[in-house]
Amino acid sequence: QHITNSPKPRGWKNQLDFEPGVMISWQRRVPYAWSFDSEYFNARFEPNFNITLGNIRTHAGVGGMFVIGSSQLQDTPPRVRPAVPGTGVFMDSGNTVDWQVFAGAEGRAIARDIFLDGNTFSNSHSVDKRYFVGDLSAGAALSYDDYRLAYTLNYRTKEFKTQNKDSIFGSLTLTKRF
Repeated sequence: QHITNSPKPRGWKNQLDFEPGVMISWQRRVPYAWSFDSEYFNARFEPNFNITLGNIRTHAGVGGMFVIGSSQLQDTPPRVRPAVPGTGVFMDSGNTVDWQVFAGAEGRAIARDIFLDGNTFSNSHSVDKRYFVGDLSAGAALSYDDYRLAYTLNYRTKEFKTQNKDSIFGSLTLTKRF
């Protein structure tokens, strides 16, 4: 019986061959494209655009993030890439607790993904990939003094045609500013 309920491993001969990987990426976020400030909280919407070219991945994406929080002094936490961007930057909140909740979406058009298409310069196994993939992310963060605790839940649509279901994964980060 398999612990992961996955099919029987097929051995090293079914792995990708060695291949040096190169990617060049450009990403642009528009911080505070729309914002609202009040005495009790602030809100903002940040659209983002990105493109990656390379033999590992080649894709273009567009998305946005909506953030509500008690302070403008923190950015959303980083996430597993490719995903809706976040830098993880936050400022010293002094002796107060700052909070933040966020939700975002991104769509990507995929031209190449070595993990789905196989090796670039040699024959290898591959699957029929989906050319359009979407991500949804939502989470919350609390910061106090030089520390921040954040949780992000990520939902990604199927990346290849025989994939059984969409991917759902989370990340928990504890950060200390230096």
